[in-house]
Amino acid sequence: MGEAADIAAADAWPGGAPVGEDDGFNAVVVRTRVGERLMAEATAAGHLIVGGPLTAGQLNDFQPHQVRKKLALAARYNGMADAGVPPIRAEGLRIDELGRRLDPAIADAQRAGARRRMEGILASGPSRADSSPPGSSPPDNRPGSSPPDNQETRGSG
Repeated sequence: MGEAADIAAADAWPGGAPVGEDDGFNAVVVRTRVGERLMAEATAAGHLIVGGPLTAGQLNDFQPHQVRKKLALAARYNGMADAGVPPIRAEGLRIDELGRRLDPAIADAQRAGARRRMEGILASGPSRADSSPPGSSPPDNRPGSSPPDNQETRGSG
């Protein structure tokens, strides 16, 4: 959960989903001295009420979808690479280590799915919004608007 952040906060619902109405609470992981200072200041100012400590197992129970996403990230990155997308550099996030915990059949499916999605994106070419020159606004695609003289128009007609 938020391994690159000074502070990470998440909903804290046992089992990953709310049951009924309650006052609720959030789980917070403080990872740096800056985060500690910010938490202390917010608590002293009355913006936060700090409860007791939580275990990694509790955090996993509160956020099961995030756990599944994190375990699948290495396989998804590999699928992107298989499609020719340059690798994403993410240091210190334990991506490979956590990826080794993923069931091999699930890892294969995640890798293949990421590859297919990337190949589809690459095959469709850049979108009109992506092709705007740096510093310019994306084109106005509202009905009735006309493109600039130097812009191609697309559509059925």
